Amino acid sequence: MLIPLRIVRRGYRVLFEPAARAYDSASASARQEFARKARTIAGNFQLFVREGWLFNPRRNRLWFETISHKALRLLIPVLHVAVLAANITAAAAQVSPYQWLLVAQLAFYGAAFCGCLQKRGQRRFIGFTVPYTLCLLCWSTMVGFYRFATHQQPITWERTPVPMPVRNRGVAA
Repeated sequence: MLIPLRIVRRGYRVLFEPAARAYDSASASARQEFARKARTIAGNFQLFVREGWLFNPRRNRLWFETISHKALRLLIPVLHVAVLAANITAAAAQVSPYQWLLVAQLAFYGAAFCGCLQKRGQRRFIGFTVPYTLCLLCWSTMVGFYRFATHQQPITWERTPVPMPVRNRGVAA
């Protein structure tokens, strides 16, 4: 991410070639996706600390995109906690809409927990999978921040093993 941003900072445009192709395999498990996201998010924290000019709209022509697509994403766990605290506080004060919002937020977290319990390979219910994925990404953001703040994020990473395709194994006679 840093190289294209530095190119733009020098006044050049970064273009994407529509005919270019890149292939990447999807994570085989939630654990692999979590490890990948925690690593990349730790790198995003590192990027913003090292490249302070990214926060300056006069120096970063892609300021809005950088803030909205990268920086705000790092605040999602904080926003989850803030909204939960606000909903609990307002619900305790008997403010009607917030009582319903608290129930909805707790139902979301309950659905995320059910998504965590779903077995891989089974037909999974999207009403559980989406909340689980969003909470997994929030948790990976917190772990990524911890690794960044404590300097525990390795600067290299191991490639995720690519699962071998399952072939039809006939029975030998």
